[in-house]
Amino acid sequence: MRRAIFLGFTGLVAACAGTATAPAPRAASEHNVESSPTAPPPAVTAVLQRESADAATVAALKQARASFETFLERSQGKPEYAEAVTRAHERIEDIDRTLIFVLGSRQGAAR
Repeated sequence: MRRAIFLGFTGLVAACAGTATAPAPRAASEHNVESSPTAPPPAVTAVLQRESADAATVAALKQARASFETFLERSQGKPEYAEAVTRAHERIEDIDRTLIFVLGSRQGAAR
């Protein structure tokens, strides 16, 4: 009798832990989103993914620009940072050009 209770308890614990009879969770790639009646068309999904990536890119570029500006403020008047200050100005110019490109391509895609 004790043995049956012990096995029953371990079976309950295993079931609660998801190891006994619970099916394994499906990977995100296994879900068929396109078969859902409310799923957006693939073209819309692609645009949304691109906009999300663009927004993340813009946010990262703005954060990087702010870091360079902070460095420039802190290094003012310190000749040992002269080369790094020059590179920081170049990086800020690169960031500005990249932002213009990303934001311009986003506006062009919206038309």
